[in-house]
Parts: sequence; structure tokens; C-alpha cells
Amino acid sequence: MVEEAVECSGVSPDDAGLMLRQRGWDLAAFNEAFFENPEAERRRAGVCHEAGGDAGVAARPQAAAEGNLCGICFAQPGAQVLPCERGFLRRDGALTKERHPSYCRDCWRQYLGHAVAEGKSCLDLRCPTPGCGEAPRPGHVEALLGPGAALERYRRFLAESLVDDSRGRLRWCPGQGCGRAAEEPATGRREVACPCGVVWCFGCGTDAHLPVSCETVRRWESKNRDEGGDATWIRVNTKFCPRCQNPIEKNGGCMHMTCRKPGGCGHEFCWICMRDWKGHQSCNATPESKAAVDEKARAKSELMRYAHFYERYMAHHKAQQFAATEQMQGMETLASLLCTNHSWKVADVVFLTTAVSEIAASRRFLKWTYAYAFFAGFNGDQRKLFEFHQAQLEGTLERLSDLMENTQWDAYLDPDAESMRPLYDLRTQLISLTDVVHKFFAHLSEAIEQGTLFSGAA
Repeated sequence: MVEEAVECSGVSPDDAGLMLRQRGWDLAAFNEAFFENPEAERRRAGVCHEAGGDAGVAARPQAAAEGNLCGICFAQPGAQVLPCERGFLRRDGALTKERHPSYCRDCWRQYLGHAVAEGKSCLDLRCPTPGCGEAPRPGHVEALLGPGAALERYRRFLAESLVDDSRGRLRWCPGQGCGRAAEEPATGRREVACPCGVVWCFGCGTDAHLPVSCETVRRWESKNRDEGGDATWIRVNTKFCPRCQNPIEKNGGCMHMTCRKPGGCGHEFCWICMRDWKGHQSCNATPESKAAVDEKARAKSELMRYAHFYERYMAHHKAQQFAATEQMQGMETLASLLCTNHSWKVADVVFLTTAVSEIAASRRFLKWTYAYAFFAGFNGDQRKLFEFHQAQLEGTLERLSDLMENTQWDAYLDPDAESMRPLYDLRTQLISLTDVVHKFFAHLSEAIEQGTLFSGAA
């Protein structure tokens, strides 16, 4: 990318890199802006003056002339000083000098070192001269820092900038310790399958979540935190202090309740009639109002509905994690043993890991179909049709999972077995089931995405 920018603009690689970063590493945007107003583009990136030489003039110390002291420590003449690019320019091959302070090597190194230690903001560093605005070129920074941790940290910031400053065109894989990045998919789907094994959503940077949108994921997770955690349960199982309205849970048999501090007001009352306990003799309270009873019934119904979807979501989530880790590792080991014991080729045993990958993908998809259904607002016919297709995928997936998990694989590892037919038959059965699961998965996914699932449904 930098090479292309250099070829189009004629600037140095360091200058091209700084200007590209200001444009989010978007080559087309840089080319358009540069040719429309090259001076403005240079000012924007802090490269108003062309860096000279291979590492730039500023990387090479100059003997301090009389009166030319370091602008920071005021080193005496004779010390080596280095100007920024604005201080020494190349014009027609000649080195000329502007009225601009120079700085000794030690002060430059400390100035740059402190900036790198502070973090990625060092990539936006400018010359220490007030009002200068010139950016130290990466080549100069590396030469001045010299070998060491600061240089490695600076180089890492530069590399990460390609992703962090890409304005959403590139994102890091969320896989733990992965360190890879991906470009936004050109297709409508935003799923990214990383070589590290993680399948994630480019839109929100979390685990892939077909068939629901990123917004639905946020709503579902918020629901899990709020409703799933406490709020609905509290509405069903608590009452409120009649004085301060603090929610109170009854966890014993006694009807004498106290609104406990902290958080409560200390008020004592009867759990049944909600009246002040002081002077309370017996409770002849009338039943709760119809509105209160209806509210509790509605809250209980909401809780039961939520629990239905959440329990199935979590069951598939845990099964997905098992398939992607323990089961995959087990099948990889089994595949290796089959190759060793029966002289099979890799192509002969790939059906094992293919089946597990399909199980993990289908589990991931199915768990999110429950979040999808929770918010969908189906009418009666739509709900039945959706659940029919969902059940088809679930049923076939369970048959495949059951076969993979409950087969006594040790029985197929004997290199001296009289016949290989049972293993061949099992292999054929697994390949067929995997294919059926994939077809059901693809059909339901496509139908939901394209909005054709309920075509013809009332």
C-alpha cells in the first residue's frame, strides 16, 4: 500500500505512510485528497517538508555552529545537534538552514522515548518546537531510539496502526492470543472464519451470531443481564416496603418484616397486609387487588417464556463450546490413530473433523435462533413453521452428535481386525448425516436472512 502511494504521489515512503495513516490507510481516499490539495494533505499529516536522504537529514547529527544550541538542554557549541525536517531542507541538492531550533541526540531520544512509553499517541508526535507541527519520520524515530524495548514497542504500534486506524475496514480477531486481523467481508454476511479457529462477526467483533443482527445480540445480552439476573424474579417473588418502596424478599416463615439497612429505611410491617407492625395483633387483610394479581401473573408468564428460550440458548452454547474444544481435539487424535493403525490417508479421516466443525457451527446457529424467536413476535402460524424447521435441524444434529459422542471408537482401532467393513459403514453414515445437517442449516439460515421463511404463512 505504501509503495503504491509513493508511486502515485512521488513522496518518500515515510511521508506516504504518515499521510496514509491520517486517511485510515485508505489508498483511494489518500490519492483523491493528495491530488486535490497536496499541501493541505501534507499539513494534515505533519509532513510539510520533504524528508531528505534514506533516513532523512534529521537522523544525521550536525556539528553545532556558533549560537546553534540544543533547544532543550542548551548544549554548548561542539555538541552534535539534530534539527527536525523543517530545520534542514534539500533544495536542488543543496542543504540549507532555516531559523529553527535544533536538538541534541540525547534530548531527541528522551523526547521520543517518553512519547513511546505513554502509548500509541506517540504516532501523532510532532517536533518539540512550539508552532512547528512537523512529524518525526518513522525512519528517524527508529534511528534515534536505537535497539531496545522502546524501539520494539514503537514498531508494534506502527504495525497495529494498520488495523486500529483503518476506520472500521479492518478488525482484530477476538480469539485469545490470536493477533490476526481481517478485512470487512465483501459479501452481505459479516462472519469471519479465522485460521485460529474462531468464527466471529466483523460488525460487532464478538462470536458469530447468525441469524440475528448485532442489535439483537445486544438486546439479548442486555435481557440476560437484567431480566435473566434479577429484575423479573424480584417482581414475582418480592414485595415493596410500604414506606420507602425498597424491594424485600421473604426468606422465612415469620410475617414480621423489617426493611433492613443499608438500602432500607428500617420500617417494620406485616408481610400479608403490609400494615405497620406496631400495634399489629392479627391480620384480617383482604386479598390482593385484581390488578396486583394480574401483574404478578404477567410477570410470572414473562419469566417462564424467557426461561424457555434462555435454557435452550445456553444448552446449545455449552454444546458448541464442547464441540469446538474437547470434541475437536479428541477427533484429531482419533484421526491420527486411524491413519497410523490402518494406513489411511488424511483425506480418509477428514470426515471426523468435518463432522465436529458442522456440529459446532450448527450449535452456534441454533443458540441464536432462540434469541431470534424471543424477539420475533411471530403469529401462531409463523411460530409453528419456524419451530418445524428449527426442530428439523435440531433433530438431525442430535443424531449426528449422539453418533459422534457415543460410538465406541476404540473398537475400530485394531490394526488386525478381520474386517474393515464396520468402520467403512460408520464413516459413510457420518458423512451422510453431516451432509444432511449442513443442508438443514443452510436452508434455515438462508430463509431467515432472505425473509422467505414465512412466504405464504398467514
